[in-house]
Amino acid sequence: MNTVPRIPTFSLAGIAAKIQTLQTTLGDNLSWLDYSFGVADRYEKLVNDETHVIPLCFVDNTTDPIDMRPWPYDSWDSYAFWHVDEPGEVKYSD
Repeated sequence: MNTVPRIPTFSLAGIAAKIQTLQTTLGDNLSWLDYSFGVADRYEKLVNDETHVIPLCFVDNTTDPIDMRPWPYDSWDSYAFWHVDEPGEVKYSD
């Protein structure tokens, strides 16, 4: 099995910790996955009066985030990241 390049992991809590566990599990078990990131933040950028949504991942607290849109020249064959939506509303019957 190939060694998958590892994105650093951190001591996290809550949903971020669960996602980090999934991130690590995918990286360890999918030989075709080049990079496995954690949660991507949603960033909105105005370009020519049009809003573009850009997923950004922070690898550490000392560098700029990485734009997770398709890489120029396809420098990685595969990568994964997570996006967390607001929790849904659960309705129970009386």
